[in-house]
Amino acid sequence: MQTNLILVIAFKSLKHCFTKKASIPCEFNSMLLRFPFVIGNLSYMMNILGMLLLFLANPVTDEPKKPSSIRDQLPTELVNEIRSLETDYGIVIELVQSSFVRTINSDLVISGEPATVEATIAYLPGFIKEWRLYPREFIKKLRVDRVSFCCFLQSVNLKTLIGGTVDPSTNSLYYLLFGERSNKNDDWLVRTRTHIIHHEMFHFIDHRLRGDIHVDPMWEKLNPTSFSYFHLKKWDPHAMMVTSLFPGFITRYAENSLFEDKAETFGFMMLNLHEMECRGKDDVILGRKMGYLKQVLKSYCAEIDQSFWTNIRCMNRLRLTSEGDPDPWAIAHPTLPALPKLEEPTPVVVNETYCHLATRRTLICHRLRRCCR
Repeated sequence: MQTNLILVIAFKSLKHCFTKKASIPCEFNSMLLRFPFVIGNLSYMMNILGMLLLFLANPVTDEPKKPSSIRDQLPTELVNEIRSLETDYGIVIELVQSSFVRTINSDLVISGEPATVEATIAYLPGFIKEWRLYPREFIKKLRVDRVSFCCFLQSVNLKTLIGGTVDPSTNSLYYLLFGERSNKNDDWLVRTRTHIIHHEMFHFIDHRLRGDIHVDPMWEKLNPTSFSYFHLKKWDPHAMMVTSLFPGFITRYAENSLFEDKAETFGFMMLNLHEMECRGKDDVILGRKMGYLKQVLKSYCAEIDQSFWTNIRCMNRLRLTSEGDPDPWAIAHPTLPALPKLEEPTPVVVNETYCHLATRRTLICHRLRRCCR
């Protein structure tokens, strides 16, 4: 309405100026008498033209201004960390700004809501810290292009919230932003977020390693005799709790399928490798599964070697269970044994006397050769 009103006023004013009947006599004296009137009309016309030019340069629209992106509303320090991560790993961090529904495969359809500033600030710093544990060469070899973050990420099929998922066809990962209403020092929040980040990461890795993540004969040979995976008919949050009640499996959810078993094992290895290895000493099958994952990952990327796992092992991490969780192993081991000390290289002892004599012998031989020439 404002745009139309300005145009109507401008054009009517110009029409008035050009159609105004003002006869200009030929006599010089009469022309001088009419001169102020002509000058006044020209000034009026210039004002109208100026208004039109101003409108063309800055058009008035009825459309509301588009809201700034989520990234523009984040603290500068966090924005710089996001940009640095994108540059170092060659990925795109997407903060979803509109609702979406996406078909990942025939068994999975996901939906999500726009990310919020509060949820992004609560989640992303921890994600960046965990992502940087991986070598750059490893991420580039996996060909991860995009990591998307949204609120209310859910499986349309199961009608439940999910912590994340992967879409290998578009080289993308999706993560649920959560934790904005929790204490930043909440151990449950940190433990859950850390595990989900690496759990979903292994799903992506698994697609690159095998293609068909449902088949791995070598892994199945590690399972107890006569065991077969089952599929949860409905979501059970207690299935994600770490427990030693199911030998060979770190959680009840790990018994759901072969690929979930591997992702659960890897996720908790990244959360607290030292505790996982301690559990592996008492659970032989679990220990063999961890060894298998280390071997396969090293074969895929040389940077996931012993030094990589040593760094993960020595990190100051939370326990896999919370105080009061009904896990027999955690109850029997309220504290973990101390980490083994790293073997330091044996120092080379230099015999200064021997070096001095060797130097003198070399000089004498050199002089003798010169004399013999």
